[in-house]
Amino acid sequence: MLFVDRLCLWSLVPVLWHGRSAAAIVRFEEPERSAGVFLATVRALGLLRAQERLVTSHIGQVVDQDGCCVYVSLQEEARRHCRQLRRDLLERSPFLATLARRWQHEKLVLYFERLAEQWLTREFLRLGLVEWLLGREDDVRRADALLLVRRSCWFLALQRYAAARNIRLQGYGPNWDPDRAGRVFDRAVPTLRRGLASLPRFLTRVVAGWGCGARKGRECPDGLAQLPAPTAVPTVAVHNYHRTLSLRPEDRSGLFWAAEADVGAGYLLVYGYTSEAPLSPEVRTAFHSGGLRIVGRGPDVVDWRPRPAMLVVLGRELLAVLWAAVASLGPGSRVPAYLLFEAASLAFEYSYWLDFFQGNRVAVNVTPDNVAAVGQVLALDHLGGATISYQYSLSNIVAPSTALVAGENVQFVFSSRFREQRQRLRGANDWLVNMGFVHGGVRRLVEANPRIEAVRRGLEAQGARHILCFLDENSVDRWYIRSSHAVAAADYRFLLEWLLDEPTLGVVFKPKKSTDLFQRLASLGDLLERARDTGRAVFLTSDTLVGNIYPTEAALMADAVVGLLNGGTAALEAALAGIPTALIDATATLDHPFYAWGRGRVVFREWPAFRSAFEAYCADPDRCPGFGDWTPGLDDIDPFRDGNAAGRLGSFIRWTHEALRDGATQQTALATAAQRFATVWGQEHVWQDQDRRDHA
Repeated sequence: MLFVDRLCLWSLVPVLWHGRSAAAIVRFEEPERSAGVFLATVRALGLLRAQERLVTSHIGQVVDQDGCCVYVSLQEEARRHCRQLRRDLLERSPFLATLARRWQHEKLVLYFERLAEQWLTREFLRLGLVEWLLGREDDVRRADALLLVRRSCWFLALQRYAAARNIRLQGYGPNWDPDRAGRVFDRAVPTLRRGLASLPRFLTRVVAGWGCGARKGRECPDGLAQLPAPTAVPTVAVHNYHRTLSLRPEDRSGLFWAAEADVGAGYLLVYGYTSEAPLSPEVRTAFHSGGLRIVGRGPDVVDWRPRPAMLVVLGRELLAVLWAAVASLGPGSRVPAYLLFEAASLAFEYSYWLDFFQGNRVAVNVTPDNVAAVGQVLALDHLGGATISYQYSLSNIVAPSTALVAGENVQFVFSSRFREQRQRLRGANDWLVNMGFVHGGVRRLVEANPRIEAVRRGLEAQGARHILCFLDENSVDRWYIRSSHAVAAADYRFLLEWLLDEPTLGVVFKPKKSTDLFQRLASLGDLLERARDTGRAVFLTSDTLVGNIYPTEAALMADAVVGLLNGGTAALEAALAGIPTALIDATATLDHPFYAWGRGRVVFREWPAFRSAFEAYCADPDRCPGFGDWTPGLDDIDPFRDGNAAGRLGSFIRWTHEALRDGATQQTALATAAQRFATVWGQEHVWQDQDRRDHA
């Protein structure tokens, strides 16, 4: 049996060579069109008899002898190998040591470690799935199977792991990633073209005394497509991560901390905004008054156009990369093409953000923790500004990865547990600060919303005496994702059938991603219709990728909440709001830390067990102590539990911005903000990297 990661021009020759004796060719991805046509022609000529098929299983189906899904253990194994790669290859690389004359060495190493972990994790998951599939094939010996994967700079680590698992592995193609090269090229060319196209306008504006360019987007009413010129004072830039754009604290917006920060009119810049809908009246008013600047794509905004100066910076950085490659050459040593290409990609990323931050006078950049990029951080470091990120998800409480760290100057986390995780990841952060759960105080913002009472009364009018809220997680039909559409459909099927079976039950469904929910649940079409016809099923949907309805609002419509253990962030918000909240372990994450304190009361392995517990709780809550009660585990997650995480984050941003605005250096501004934070909330919640402390 021949397994191949994908059929492409690079893999055709080894597939044809090894496929001659294979009974089947199993691929993990859809083939490239040209490769698929060529293979069909070869088969039609009788030169290849092996049957070809796509992997239809996914890693969530693979469990060990104890019934625990191997997804987390494979992630941890990949992480262990990445730590070794960091020690043996990256930290000793003469190329990176030479390049560190321009960019901080620790952050350079982190940039490449993130790439290594991304690649190795995917391939370790692939090996785990191959091993499981071979175990289900009685007529195929493991020694007769072969896995073909694209080579990379990290291929030897994968080869050693495959050999330890007794799986034959062979690489194909170059060590650099042609697909990633194509994506970088596709992104770089339009950016460079826009920079060149703006050259005449740039020169005109230089003469006029200013040099910020903006591209006019779609036709907009009221002249909103005029990007306000950068302010004369430092700006706080905010990445809008597929969320509703609103300045109201009660809306689920990426600006939830802005009211607490109070950085002043005209200082706030939102970038990365994407929407097909017009801006809300409230945001449009702020836009008009100069209190808010927005960069992105939509009917009311404009996109950022790189200035010609970016081309100069990019040329300089590419020359630096080339010089580092030449300077690091020695007897028997060379720079792998992969490292050279990725360093060039970093140069492009760095140049883009340096131009963006300079052009908009950005002093502080604020992002969620999995959005910041190393090139972005390096650019603002160069300008003396500060990058601040914040944790917003609970899901990485198991198997955290370097995707969560990018060398930000400050990273806010829920608690010391997560601080210690970031320290083990060696994320090159100057400061780590505890803030509590990011949305722990939502109840007081939404509990007066009339929609809560309206939904509850509507369900009761249809006969519901007990109401359950279901907070789901997103599903994706890919082999390396645990939560497939089939897994999600099974969760919904149980709840819908329960609803139809029990005429006194009402269910509020709050999906994490509702934009394509009913397409993902297409197999339940008839069941969904019958449930809706009862009037006891309510679906709270949104038109943004990240829903604009807080989970707490949905939870307040119900007597109890149930979520999924493989995510848990929305459920945590409901639990902190005081609603009994349970978790279903649909993906068999049996080594999850919540089992230690919540088994049988908060964490349930199967849906029927939860149903029995919920019905017993509804019949007599006093006889079900501890049902849905997270108290035993909350100290580990949120040491404050005062609902003021937004206040802590916003205050730190304001203090940093004020110090930078008054002329302080980056490290002085951060130290000032950290000291003020420690004075108010306690020194135990602020941690500074030892090396930064010694050189401050």
